[in-house]
Amino acid sequence: MDIDAIRKSIEEIKKLKSQMYSLCVEELDSIVQNNNQDEKRIDKLFDHLLDFYYDGKFMDLFWKLIKYVESYDRGLGAQYRRIEELLNEGN
Repeated sequence: MDIDAIRKSIEEIKKLKSQMYSLCVEELDSIVQNNNQDEKRIDKLFDHLLDFYYDGKFMDLFWKLIKYVESYDRGLGAQYRRIEELLNEGN
């Protein structure tokens, strides 16, 4: 693989990551605005956000989702706080 192909691949990854971020923002906004408490939907969003736990923008969304979830279910929020702590222990 030559350097131009690598650069092109990197740019494509950046584009895909940006698209994923936009989708996560939309999903979070929808969940909060509609007071959605569907655990499977919220769990899926948590999983997507934690896929990018090394990125501060995604973690900002993660903490917003934690605050929302804790407004109606402290136990579920605590579970995700613990997952985030475990991920950080590995760094």
